[in-house]
Amino acid sequence: MLEVIVPDRSGWDESRSEFIDIQGGTLRFEHSLIALSKWESQTCRPFMDGTVKSDEDLELYFECMCLTPETRHLLPWMTADNKRQLVEYIEAPMTATTITDRTRKSPGKTITTSEVVYGWMVSYNIPFDPCEHWHIARLMMLIRVCGIQQDPKPKKMASSELAANNASLNAARRAQYNTKG
Repeated sequence: MLEVIVPDRSGWDESRSEFIDIQGGTLRFEHSLIALSKWESQTCRPFMDGTVKSDEDLELYFECMCLTPETRHLLPWMTADNKRQLVEYIEAPMTATTITDRTRKSPGKTITTSEVVYGWMVSYNIPFDPCEHWHIARLMMLIRVCGIQQDPKPKKMASSELAANNASLNAARRAQYNTKG
């Protein structure tokens, strides 16, 4: 969860056509499967599709992430620094786990939507509560780890790796038997 402090400021009230003073406050956000699901249900588009989101898309996602209804009215008054904090929070890995095997891919080759993630959670017996409130990067890492643990066999070697491995074995045999080939 991330807390963002919106400072006191003055702003233009279009409905009254006058400047007003806005009292700041604290907003709490959660980049989670629930927030992702809310955004996708409103836009009917996948959030994690690798595309750069427009400012309008991000503002809607910030609304979906917001956990503080009592200060929700401050969303339009967030500063550029507040929005930068939120983007950094969304992009943060939120896990110490790394997967170094380049041949391992994330589960499936489908576009990742909230329903797909819920499906993976069901197939790996990952409980919705509390995991759907986790930072989405942490949840995705758990899903990847479950996939690796359920299918631990290594993927096929690349042809260059296979050729190098065979050359090494042949060189060892030539040395062992003292032959030229």
